Amino acid sequence: MAVSGDKDYADKPIGYYRLKERMLTEIITVLATSTLAPGVSEEEFVEASDQFQSDFVSKQPGVLRRELLRKESGGYLEIIQFRSAEDLADVLEKEKTSEACHAYLKKILMDDTNDSGLQTCASLATYP
Repeated sequence: MAVSGDKDYADKPIGYYRLKERMLTEIITVLATSTLAPGVSEEEFVEASDQFQSDFVSKQPGVLRRELLRKESGGYLEIIQFRSAEDLADVLEKEKTSEACHAYLKKILMDDTNDSGLQTCASLATYP
């Protein structure tokens, strides 16, 4: 059974489409680690995060959840969940021209060493 216009998969079983659909709609979690930029207090950082949330993040339909954490070892961890990889890509594209995003990012230093500052994870299972 093929999906209309999907001739690349015309000979695949219906289960393939369920897998393909799940891949396109699975929840994507981004883990972003950072430290404060020189001269920025934690209070200023949280205020900037609140502003970024209200001016930008809350207006993105593909963002399911965002949480900002202080790590016991120092620094910060931000957890952002997206409906799908496509929603993540859409938000990343919009961030390029977002003044709210740029103002927020000026408050932090991302850990770019070996891509450890930004990790993208696909959900395998979710529990209450």
